[in-house]
Amino acid sequence: MPGRAGPAGAVIAELLTRAVGEMGAGRLEAAGSALRAALAVSPDHPDTLYLAGILAGLDGRTALSDALIARAAADPAIGLFDRLLGLACREQAGFGRLAGLYGIDLCLRGACRPLDSPRVLAGVTLCCIDTAYQDLTLVAIKNSLAQCRFDRVLFLTDDTLHPPGVEIAPAGCPIPSAEAYSRFVLKDLPERLDTPFTLISQWDGFLRDASLWSDEFLQFDYIGARWTCFADDHLVGNGGFSLRSRRLLEAGTDPAVTQLHPEDFHLGRTYRPYLEQARGIRFADTATADRFSIEQLANPDERARPVASFGFHNLFRMYEVVDPRYLDLFLDLLPAGALLSNSMALLAVSHIRMGEWAPACRIARRMLARNPHHECREMLEQILSRAPRPQDALP
Repeated sequence: MPGRAGPAGAVIAELLTRAVGEMGAGRLEAAGSALRAALAVSPDHPDTLYLAGILAGLDGRTALSDALIARAAADPAIGLFDRLLGLACREQAGFGRLAGLYGIDLCLRGACRPLDSPRVLAGVTLCCIDTAYQDLTLVAIKNSLAQCRFDRVLFLTDDTLHPPGVEIAPAGCPIPSAEAYSRFVLKDLPERLDTPFTLISQWDGFLRDASLWSDEFLQFDYIGARWTCFADDHLVGNGGFSLRSRRLLEAGTDPAVTQLHPEDFHLGRTYRPYLEQARGIRFADTATADRFSIEQLANPDERARPVASFGFHNLFRMYEVVDPRYLDLFLDLLPAGALLSNSMALLAVSHIRMGEWAPACRIARRMLARNPHHECREMLEQILSRAPRPQDALP
């Protein structure tokens, strides 16, 4: 989990959260006031300098913007962001979008572990498919590229932003729902890929620790996080962060595969016997799957026994990667569909399991403020009523 800073760090985080929000609303004077207050606390704070550069760009002060961003980018983490996303965004999309994109990066910076010599995954395409959460997906891609090099990086989307090293291509058909996503992955995606393996990643599931990669993963046709909610031996696995061979992708186009959603459930359970027997598909064993990715609880007490894996998937596991100082900013920047999802409610529960009531309460309060009749209302209200005092302290 990202480390917690002292009081000064919490104050700066609150001010930067405010600045990003004010820029997003077009209130540049208020954003400037927040950034000046942050610089008064720490005059050389690189994130503040970068956001000040964005503000100068929004205000048409190009030379000042360039100087501030260059100064901030001397910080390695910010330099990586600017090289992979920031420069392309300000040249192709403008400073308005850059403010939100940088805000997302602030929230997820703790999940980015840059390597001086990124691990080379030969024969693997990193593939993302998203037409709704583009900026979140771009930051997830950036965090993966900080640690690994792929033969190809393909983002199938309707976005017009083209970061360096990322192939942006239209999906070729609408993907307005999870059902449409499942159909696309099973029936349309294979023809878009040409490498022996594809690593499918999403905005809420991406590479976490490249040191845990093993070439043994390439011995299997399908690896995804183990499901813990079934009692049989068909537990592998979750598709949101999954490694799939060319053979597996082609098997999904088999006319016998007619049940399509959720695509990972049907691949891993409904059609697994058929795929194994008729197509020779090899699913990873559960021990290998656990080393590859994590989604549901891997043991009853992850607080005492943390789980290490190459990647992860699902919003309710993002307690491990969202910087707690920027939780409010993360909630601000999430589209309503994600903010009000059941997975967000389960993120609050995940924080409680880790002994962290304050972020759980902030999530519950935000969800109920947006939808007082949320289907998880009873659970969210219980979180607020049972929280230890003081329940609103910043982490």
